[in-house]
Amino acid sequence: MNQAFSKIWIVIISAVLIASGGIFVWQYFGAPKEEVKDPEEVVKDETADWKSYTNPEVDFIFKYPNDWEIIDDYFDETAAGIKAKERTIILQQIGNRDSNDWIRMNPRQFQTDIGKCKGSVCTYSEKVEILNILDKVVESFRKTEIDETANWKTYQNEDFGVKFSYPKDWYFSPPKDWYVYFGEPEGKILLGKELAVSPYTGERDPLYKIFKIISANPTEIALKFLKGKYNSSYYTLELQEKFNFQKKQAQKVLITCTSEYYTEQEIGAKEEMIIVVLDDYTSFIIPLSNRSPEYAYPFTKEQSDIINQILSTFKFVEKEEN
Repeated sequence: MNQAFSKIWIVIISAVLIASGGIFVWQYFGAPKEEVKDPEEVVKDETADWKSYTNPEVDFIFKYPNDWEIIDDYFDETAAGIKAKERTIILQQIGNRDSNDWIRMNPRQFQTDIGKCKGSVCTYSEKVEILNILDKVVESFRKTEIDETANWKTYQNEDFGVKFSYPKDWYFSPPKDWYVYFGEPEGKILLGKELAVSPYTGERDPLYKIFKIISANPTEIALKFLKGKYNSSYYTLELQEKFNFQKKQAQKVLITCTSEYYTEQEIGAKEEMIIVVLDDYTSFIIPLSNRSPEYAYPFTKEQSDIINQILSTFKFVEKEEN
């Protein structure tokens, strides 16, 4: 019996050993192992603390090292006065007077057979460190929007009630009394003020005028003026939708040239203005379209673009009370 009992224990111990061995083998060879990931490599941005080049006259920005400087930044111009479309910019490492090591953007007459370029960014240098900086400068380029009005003059007149920007090479006519002849029995009436900006000087009438009406029923007066100025024998006048302009109530007025007195190009030409109501005694007449309210001929494309940019900066301002 003792012998039989011993056999039973031998069988139990053997089973336990086999099971333990099986578990060990499964854990070592068969169990899915948890993947041990290497720590992610952190890539340092070497340009993070570099200087940034910005210029409202161009549509890009870029970075360059802190120990470098910009020594030239201009639009190249020929002897005949033809201006380059792209701006030329030259970078130099501070203290390094070797012009071969300059980094040049949009360079004039660059010799590509002895220099190296990446796009429009070039250098004559063969130094590895200079070429690496050139690569990083190019990689840092970003497109931006050009604010063509950034360097314009700003006009603000709280008495007239407006603020806007206009080109440096345009001329400004300060507000003056605005008289309109309505015929009998009204005769000549002082309606308010007018101001103007224009590329013209001298006796020639300004290109762009803004009218301010100071009167009871200013909207009716504005319409009466427009109907009198653009009478039915030469023009048709159509009132269009009402809308908000600079948070003020406004209405568009479309004027179409119909008279055979003008040329074929002028017949059918349209100009659009708005009447903006500030209060019960004040309104403005502001031209919107690509035609002048004073003349039958249209603006040029360049003049029209400038007028639209002027309007994009337009704001009403209130006089501060002391």
